[in-house]
Amino acid sequence: MKHCYRAGIDIGSTTAKLVILDERGVLCYGDYRRHCAHTQETLAELLEDACAKLGPCDLRLKITGSGAINLGKALNIGFVQEVVAVASSLQAIAPQTDVAIELGGEDAKIIYFRGGLEERMNGVCAGGTGSFIDQMAALLQTDAEGLNRAAADYHELYPIAARCGVFAKSDIQPLINEGATLPDLAASIFQAVVNQTISGLACGKPIRGCVAFLGGPLHFLPELKKAFIRTLHLTLENIVDPDNSHLFAAMGAALEAGDAEPADAAALAAKLRSGVQMAFELKRLPPLFADRAEYDAFRARHDSAQVHKVALHPGRCFLGIDAGSTTLELVRALTGAALKATYVTNGVAHARLLAQKGCRVYLPGGLLRPQTEAIVGAPAVSSIQQYNFTKAFMGANGVALEAGFTTPDPEEAAVKAAAVRRARESWFLVDDAKFAKIYPAVITDLHGGAILTNRCPNPKYKQYTFVKEAEA
Repeated sequence: MKHCYRAGIDIGSTTAKLVILDERGVLCYGDYRRHCAHTQETLAELLEDACAKLGPCDLRLKITGSGAINLGKALNIGFVQEVVAVASSLQAIAPQTDVAIELGGEDAKIIYFRGGLEERMNGVCAGGTGSFIDQMAALLQTDAEGLNRAAADYHELYPIAARCGVFAKSDIQPLINEGATLPDLAASIFQAVVNQTISGLACGKPIRGCVAFLGGPLHFLPELKKAFIRTLHLTLENIVDPDNSHLFAAMGAALEAGDAEPADAAALAAKLRSGVQMAFELKRLPPLFADRAEYDAFRARHDSAQVHKVALHPGRCFLGIDAGSTTLELVRALTGAALKATYVTNGVAHARLLAQKGCRVYLPGGLLRPQTEAIVGAPAVSSIQQYNFTKAFMGANGVALEAGFTTPDPEEAAVKAAAVRRARESWFLVDDAKFAKIYPAVITDLHGGAILTNRCPNPKYKQYTFVKEAEA
C-alpha cells in the first residue's frame, strides 16, 4: 500500500524546492535546487528523487512562489500565497517570531507579524538579492560560497551600492584598483545587501523583537546572516535561525495541503518530463467586467458589505519632538487634527508653543540649557525612557554615510538616542547643508531613522535609509 504524504512546492525566480511531510508534520524529504529557468525538468528531478528515497507514494500537494501560479494551474495544484505559506511555517516551528527577513534569488521580503500582518517586498529591481550576490561574486572571480568564506576574515567595510549591480560595480572597481582585499570586499558586499534590505523595505520602521532569517542566501551564507545580526544589534535570544530555513515557503505550502486531493508522485514527475503546456495570464486574462452594468452590480454588492469604520482618535498618538530650531518650525506648522495628539518634548520653547496651541504636553526633568532652552542630562534620559512614541521628530547637526546622525553635545545626543530607542518611527529633520557633516557625539546610525530634508545632495543616502524630500 502506498503512503500518502503532504507536500509543498516552492518555485522561485532561480530555485525550486520540494518538501514532503509525514502524517505528524515531520519533514521526511526536503531539497532545494537551482532550476536555471528549466522549472519543469527540475521539479521532475525532485519528485523522482523523492520517490527513490520514500518509495511509491501519493502526495497531497500545494504550490507557492513567484513562478508557481501558471504551473500550479497546469498541474491542477492549489496555490498558496508566499506570505501565508511562510506564516504557516513560522507559526508551527517558531511562533515567537516578530519579524521575518527572507531573501530569495531575485526578491527580498520583510514580514512583520506583530500589530497586524504586514509584508514589504522589493519591486522590479533584484538589487540586494541572491542574483546580486552572484553577480558581485563573478566580478571578484569567485562564487557566493567563496564570498562567504572570504567575508569571515574581513577587517574593514566599504560603502557599496546594492540598489543596482551597475552602481555596485562602479563602487567596487576603484576599491580593487586601490588594493582592497577580497575579505573586505566580500564583507562590504554582504553589508550592502543588508543596507538595501533594511533601508529599501523597512523604510524607517523598526525591526525589533525576535527576527527570523529565511531563504537560500541567508541559509547558505552565514556571513551574510552575521551582517544582518550585527547591523540590527540582535542578541542570541532575538535570533530565530530554524533548521531548513531555505525550505520554509515550501514547508508552509505542505502544511496547507491537508485538503488537497492525492496525486501519484511518479505520474506527476512523468507528466512534467513530457512537458506541461502552460497558458500565460497576459494572453488569456479576460476583462474584469463585461460591461458597465456588471461593474455597477459589483459596486452595489461590495458597498452593501463594508466593514464598520471609526476615525482614529488623534489623541491616541504619542509624539516626541526634541529641542532644536528645525523642530521648532515643525511645531509652528502644526494645525488641525495634529493638535489633538499628545506630545513629549525636551524643548521649553517647543512646549510653550504647543501649550499655546492647546496641545497636551509633557516636559522631562533635567538640566535646562539657557542658550537653547533644551532639557538634557541623565534625568531627561530617564524620563524619555518611560514613554513609547508613535513617532519621534528630532534634529541633527550632521548626517554622514559612515557616521550616521551626530551632534556636538554628548548630553543632547543621549536624549535623542533614548527617544530613537523608544519610538516606533524616528524622523530626523535636516537641511541640505548638514549632509556629510560629522560631530563628536553619535545619536544613531543611518538605519536608526528616516530623513526629512529640503534636498538630499547624495543619492547614496537613500541606499541606507528612507529619505523624504519635502516640497518648499
